Amino acid sequence: MRKRMYFGLLLWLVIAAGLQAQQLTLRLNRVTVREAMEEVKKQSGYNFIYASSDVDTRQLITLDVVNQPLELVVKQLFAQQALQYEIKDRSIVLKKVVKPTALRQQQLALSGRVTDEKGEPVIGASVVIRDSGLGTITDIDGNFKLSGTVDVARPDLVVSYIGYVTQQLPVRNQSVFEIKLAEDTKLLTEVVVTAMGIERKSKSLTYATQTLGGQELTRAKDANFINSLQGKMSGLIITPNAGGAGSASKILLRGNSSIEGNNSPLIVIDGIPVNNRVNGQFDAKSGGYNMAYAAAAEGSDPLSTINPDDILNVTVLKGANAAALYGSDAANGVIIVTTRQGSEGGVKVSVSSSSMFERPLILPDLQNTFGGEFFNGQLGGRSWGKRISEQTAAENSIAGVSATPGNPVDRFFNTGTNFNNTVSISGGSERVQSYFSVGNTTAGGMVPNNSFSRTSILLRQTYSFLKNKQLKLDFTVNYIRQRTGNRTSGGTVYNPLYNLYLAPRNIDMEYYRTTFEKEGSWFANPIKIVPVYTGGIGRTEYWKEDFVLKGMQQHWFQGRGVPAANNPYWLTNRIQSEELLDRMYGTLHASYRISPVFDASYRINYSQNVTSGDSKTYATLVDPTGQYIDRGTYGWTDARRTDLFTDFLLNYKNEISEEVSASATVGGSLNKTKGYNFWMRNFGASGSAYYTSEEQLPTTINVFYPNASYYTQRQYGLSSDWARAVFATGQLGYNEKAYLDFSYRIDWSRAFTQFKTKGVRDYYGYYSVGANALLNELIRLPEMFNLVKIRGSYSEVGNSIPNKLYNEQPYDPATGRIQPATYTGFDHPLPETVRSVEGGFDLAMFDNSLTMDLTVYSSVMFNQYLPITSSIGSIKPINTGKVRNQGVEATVSYIFAPSHNFSWKTGVNFSYNDNKILRTYQNRKDIYIGIGMSDNLRVKFLEGGSYGDMYAKDFTRLKIYDVEKMRAAGNTTAEVGDIKLSPDGTPSMDAKGGHSVYLGNMNARVNLGWNNTLTWKGLGLYFLIDGKIGGKVVSFTEAYLDAYGVSQRTADARLSRLTTTVAGETVPAVVMPDGKKAGAMQYYTTIGDQIFPTEYVYDATNFRMRELSVSYTFRNLLGAGRDLSTSVVGRNLFFLYRQSPVDPDVSLSTQNALGGVDIFGLPSARSLGVNLKVTF
Repeated sequence: MRKRMYFGLLLWLVIAAGLQAQQLTLRLNRVTVREAMEEVKKQSGYNFIYASSDVDTRQLITLDVVNQPLELVVKQLFAQQALQYEIKDRSIVLKKVVKPTALRQQQLALSGRVTDEKGEPVIGASVVIRDSGLGTITDIDGNFKLSGTVDVARPDLVVSYIGYVTQQLPVRNQSVFEIKLAEDTKLLTEVVVTAMGIERKSKSLTYATQTLGGQELTRAKDANFINSLQGKMSGLIITPNAGGAGSASKILLRGNSSIEGNNSPLIVIDGIPVNNRVNGQFDAKSGGYNMAYAAAAEGSDPLSTINPDDILNVTVLKGANAAALYGSDAANGVIIVTTRQGSEGGVKVSVSSSSMFERPLILPDLQNTFGGEFFNGQLGGRSWGKRISEQTAAENSIAGVSATPGNPVDRFFNTGTNFNNTVSISGGSERVQSYFSVGNTTAGGMVPNNSFSRTSILLRQTYSFLKNKQLKLDFTVNYIRQRTGNRTSGGTVYNPLYNLYLAPRNIDMEYYRTTFEKEGSWFANPIKIVPVYTGGIGRTEYWKEDFVLKGMQQHWFQGRGVPAANNPYWLTNRIQSEELLDRMYGTLHASYRISPVFDASYRINYSQNVTSGDSKTYATLVDPTGQYIDRGTYGWTDARRTDLFTDFLLNYKNEISEEVSASATVGGSLNKTKGYNFWMRNFGASGSAYYTSEEQLPTTINVFYPNASYYTQRQYGLSSDWARAVFATGQLGYNEKAYLDFSYRIDWSRAFTQFKTKGVRDYYGYYSVGANALLNELIRLPEMFNLVKIRGSYSEVGNSIPNKLYNEQPYDPATGRIQPATYTGFDHPLPETVRSVEGGFDLAMFDNSLTMDLTVYSSVMFNQYLPITSSIGSIKPINTGKVRNQGVEATVSYIFAPSHNFSWKTGVNFSYNDNKILRTYQNRKDIYIGIGMSDNLRVKFLEGGSYGDMYAKDFTRLKIYDVEKMRAAGNTTAEVGDIKLSPDGTPSMDAKGGHSVYLGNMNARVNLGWNNTLTWKGLGLYFLIDGKIGGKVVSFTEAYLDAYGVSQRTADARLSRLTTTVAGETVPAVVMPDGKKAGAMQYYTTIGDQIFPTEYVYDATNFRMRELSVSYTFRNLLGAGRDLSTSVVGRNLFFLYRQSPVDPDVSLSTQNALGGVDIFGLPSARSLGVNLKVTF
């Protein structure tokens, strides 16, 4: 009932405000006639109809009218031009005053249709006969009819619409016209939202930006909308997370700069900076181990929770130069998300629905020739046995064994689903506009029992108050409810893909799918018995090791005693987790126009994120040591974070003289964050640490509530942070031909306040300066050039040090002791500082059909934050080191429209980034991140190297004395440097040589995309091909596949005729990297079990069909103005080029330096689906 009352009130406000009389207020100082016309149209809703040759829209005027009727405003607006006007049918028809001539009158009767490049009708386009008073506008279908008498000898038909290039066509003997208008890219990009929400003309910008509309986000919808931008913007690198639907993605602009700090761009939503922290993000130091071994997975971030249908556009400020006004939060660039809002006019309802279906794009290349060995009537764990076709009838009769296994890996995966539905209502009057939407996303994962759902409710209201709309209020509230069931994780622990991929190839997986558990019994883990004293006589305590538990028991061909031997179907059904996210944020933005040149604005935003979840692990899970989780475990988490942001801006904008314009903004901001987190886990139903008799031992299993166990792990933490700033920015323009801008900001950070007693400043300043020149305005160029702009800028911004207490000595409440400090002080803390310079040009030619922008940049980060480990094991934070990024970004687009029925818009974006570590701390070699359980792979940060350089241990190789000894024994082919084999024919890893082999860098230097939009008579085709050149990816998965004998490589080696002798026996052989032979099983089991990264590193270069869409719009299908748009879409369809056995563009973590490694991650998905949208 309450919802109905509110919705009724909302509609009443919209209708009532729209009934106000047409009284206009304009206080415009030295603006162009075009800008004044736009303001009149915005306030009145009337369209202007005119021939471009009749009206000088670039003329500068000053207009100051308060609450005046439309007719008087129009009269004053064109007082300096010889024009006549007529107001009728919601239109203002302008015509040039023409002196009477003796021309012969002509009777015209014209008709036609006006469409855009996609074949869609242009509604409200101006259609006039030049130098006459005859004109009209197009209807809802783009049609027009024009008839009357004109005093023009050679009449021309002039068709114009704001945002499109005006067309002028000679009438001659033609009476029916089909007219296609091309977008005027210069006009469409005239205003860009920049730092702090300040709007500026695109031609005035001195740095690189790029904006994409909401259609690019909704053409092929993803649960995380940011993934839809892959390959569409130069310099923007997006790497999806292998955690499945709703997981955060890694976002990078212009390379990595900070070794320990933040490398992600700042996220700004409707002018408000957002704390875009990833739930469950791996730690930078321990993440490499957890990624491989722990059953951990990263969750979502606030950016990934936004409903894509609510987004109007996304603007990327690519470098520190563009984002300097945001200070230390924006050293890595900014992504600005602008959401939709209501518009003046009638109520508009839009319903959109998307259905996507997913299947794995790449699966491991597994063999079906050799199966597991048999031991005493039981199936062994590795596929190094005989051919499956040679199994005996007795072996085939063993439960769970198959002679025709087929493809159990492909059958394991479900067809994933992703359903996205949104209903939105918008409308408004001159003073009140409303936008309301409800969106729902429901996804079923490819891994069984993985699910995701999200519901988003958004309300945005804008109000204008006072007679001349001096006061404006913009209010937004958004609530998001998100649930993730059984989120997928990578690694080798409790990951069903680990057990699925490595299962013997002769296993009957269908049998284990239908019987993943059975009624059974098992011994409980040892329990301590402490008998009570009886009659003064004590009894010796002991451990009960043969206590039997009963219930549903996991069923698998292996079991207790074999590390991590779990049925993949049991894991998907009996490890159950649920994560809930409730996110609410509200924003109030108030602006007040003080005078024609001054205005002020105030914004306040409050957001709250509540994350909770639980996990249930049933009894008989086999842990990595081979032991049972005998009674089950239960875990529970609860975390809350609140963010408060507020800022105040005072803006100035004025034309100082006829040639010089000036604008400036001063302001300040405050940001506060508070949070807490609680985590607990128990280990089954046990009421005590020990029992006095065996009769008291509990027999219950799978009791899932917090107090079920005496032994419970708990963690609790509080967090708090704040930052405040003052800033100023300004711009000078010369006759709209050249611009100079500058900005300065001072940041105060909580992390620095703890060092005040040492005389350390708690504030730091950042600045930027830039300039540009429009050569097409300053000098005479050929007419084919519409825009030639050169630009350059310099900035200095930074990252704060991490928000930690560096002298804290923790208190242990259990012992009452003060613990040693984690850090041994921080002597001279400084913020990480990025100095960046960039230059480039923007070009538009051939009536804006060809556009191009190019940027060259170079940035260096100084004062790297590094925690250095001393010789005694303590950690000392220091500021040191320099990391440089330099490169090139370019975007080129072209519109080809040879006829009114066909158009082709094509665009290419390209980026090249070269990263180099110029200096570390004392040129130390021990600054690295280890990846994997055995630390066999390291990402090293070495002087002269690059961020993301990967190193590994080498084979043990023959030394001189080894060769001499072997030759003395008759081996004349041995050479120094050959791989050394043990007597049993296995190679070994060189433990003494360290990580000496350079594998390559995990980051590609070159990224590019090619997008195309083709239209023919209303039918649309879009496709995007993107890729990267360079980079390396390491696959631990492939190593395990070799060790277990399930990879096709191992079968090929056994099927080849190549042999060698091992311990006097002739065995199938494989050629090692040194060109010598080794036994296939001996070689692959060794390099796979020990994980030799040198043998599992692959070229990450790849190109793919990223997106494909075929669309059609049925105009007026449901009535006038009620259209149905349909499209068939595909995403991530196939590779055009790939050398690696895994998808190089998927990562297990968003953390620094943890990309480029695959460890049983969820395979990337190929998506196909249908979109429907109805607007009425």
